[in-house]
Amino acid sequence: MINIFLAIIPGILYVYLFYLLDKDRFIKDKFYLLILFIFGCIGSYICYRLEMHFGSYFKEVKNSNYLEVFIYSIFGVAIFEEGFKWFVTLIFVFKNKINKVFDIILYSVIITCGFMSFESIVFYIIKYGLNAAISRMFTSCPMHICCGFIMGYYLYKFRENTGVKRIIYFILSIVIPTLTHAFYNMWLYKGEIRYYKVSYIFLFILVFISIRKCVILKRNEE
Repeated sequence: MINIFLAIIPGILYVYLFYLLDKDRFIKDKFYLLILFIFGCIGSYICYRLEMHFGSYFKEVKNSNYLEVFIYSIFGVAIFEEGFKWFVTLIFVFKNKINKVFDIILYSVIITCGFMSFESIVFYIIKYGLNAAISRMFTSCPMHICCGFIMGYYLYKFRENTGVKRIIYFILSIVIPTLTHAFYNMWLYKGEIRYYKVSYIFLFILVFISIRKCVILKRNEE
């Protein structure tokens, strides 16, 4: 039971953090945000099934070079996970006519919280126990949130601009989170401890940049 509790904690903390950043929208759209969270949970299972199916078309990671692992990380994993979150977030953003930066980021992060919470409980914690719960709290969960933040930011830029810039930001809103997710994963898939450090360093930089950008956006909003 403690494993499941630990798996839920990151999702709760991040939901609360973004509630503090955007209280008005959170209270106003709490029903839609709950639906988004549930969609995130459902999407986690759907993506798992897709990854199991399409992942079988790639070479085994242990027999692949790093370029092949990166390609697998993109087209065998990240594109499904980030693509699902992107597609559903986009629908809700247009449906509710959301235009403000933190409103869009809130939508993107909430579906991410549902996705990673379900993924942590069902596909990791139940199988691998307490160590997996603690490890994901400081690694995979922050990575997912950063991808959600990036996605929300570029969707905001897409909504804010017109013409060619609008198209570019639309593409970046799915491409950047997908590549970020894939780059983080690729160093873990080989299963070599020395390369785990690359993922952790990349994650540290990613978190630092995301927090810095979040602070700047908040200052500009005030």
